[in-house]
Amino acid sequence: MRHRRSWVRSGRPDPALWAAARPAVLADDRAECGLPFCDLWVESEGCLFCKSHHTRWHQLGRPDTEQYVAHCLLRGKARVDFGMLGPQLKLEFQYALQCRHDQQTITAPPPVVTWALRLAANAGVGSLLDHDEQRWRERSDSKSGGWYQGFLLHAYEVVQTLHDGTGWQVEYPRDVWRLHTLPGLTMNAGHSPDARNHLRFDRITQPWLRALAKRWCRLRLSSGLCGLRASDGCTLAFDCLIHDGQGAPYLRYLNHKMRREAAVPIDEELEVEIRAQQQRVAGRWPKEHPHLFPATAGNANGQRPLTYGSYRRALSGWLAACDVRDEHGQPAKLTPHQWRHTFACRLINRDVPQEVVRVLLDHESTQMTAHYARSPTRPCAANGSKPPRSTSTVNESASTQTGRWPRPSGPRRATASPPRPCRTDTAACRCRTAAPTPTPA
Repeated sequence: MRHRRSWVRSGRPDPALWAAARPAVLADDRAECGLPFCDLWVESEGCLFCKSHHTRWHQLGRPDTEQYVAHCLLRGKARVDFGMLGPQLKLEFQYALQCRHDQQTITAPPPVVTWALRLAANAGVGSLLDHDEQRWRERSDSKSGGWYQGFLLHAYEVVQTLHDGTGWQVEYPRDVWRLHTLPGLTMNAGHSPDARNHLRFDRITQPWLRALAKRWCRLRLSSGLCGLRASDGCTLAFDCLIHDGQGAPYLRYLNHKMRREAAVPIDEELEVEIRAQQQRVAGRWPKEHPHLFPATAGNANGQRPLTYGSYRRALSGWLAACDVRDEHGQPAKLTPHQWRHTFACRLINRDVPQEVVRVLLDHESTQMTAHYARSPTRPCAANGSKPPRSTSTVNESASTQTGRWPRPSGPRRATASPPRPCRTDTAACRCRTAAPTPTPA
């Protein structure tokens, strides 16, 4: 009931006396608010809600009762409403939101997602792929460089990846390579997404130079064994070769240090050698051969892989049998890890980007790859030996830092030591009489 209006029409008497004179209103005669959590009376007989909820219903454009009740029940709770989108757009944004949740790297606040949904709905498209990435950047330019545009571009990218697929057959024709979609390339989580996930060729204006740059990068990313650890190479599976859509070979292996599977691109020459090794293994162990390099001794059934120690002893025997020597004419000393070390140092000394080297070595962070970096004055030795040190340089630097001359190198000669100063300085001290007299030169 509108008691205030009735009280005003009565001449504004004393509220207590006026209320006592009014007849009592029974609760059974008045309807309550139509919202399940509100027990206030309606304002009049024609209203469905109380005064405040009727005002909100009017401000929302007087929607349907069920829709308004659902809106009030969800008010104050984090939610995303996909009802404004068409069927295809709804599925695409739901997939993008699920991908963002599975990545567990960046949050997707409901206001950000709702803004992207509203922008896509106002664009009048049936799918995110109806526009290219540049067009979506232009439409979201008002929110550039933040969460809002970032989620929209993320949705476009994951939908495009789902539509086109992954692998070199998809990425090579593109002017911007998405490295995170290529098999075997593990990205570094410490870098920003744009810096670590993409190689950009669109900024090269000359078409012939862009094509050469693509071929060079493809060759760098798919040449050789890519610095595989010896322990990982010894335990390679027999069927370690896989191919992408274009038939390019990859080596699948288990990274024991990081405890994960990985795949690295290899060249055709290495693929031929692996095929030959598979034929040799299958000829010796025709029944079961789970390993590409089975142990050569104590392995009658072919179930045991080659151990790291066996490989290292075989490498030492090969060096001795071939009489391999370093630049000083001494027998070369080589450990299996120096193959990987030399591979990394050669790439870095040839100005290959450190991020590319990190990907090829399957390192977790760039700090691990930085250990292989060398200055131009101290390049890595190709044969695994350390560069010789200059004795004069070392001695001079030591004398400069310590303020005294270092000990001479070479065999020592017995010389008389000068007498030590006496601590007691008394006539009865035995060191005065025992000290030899220095002979004049």
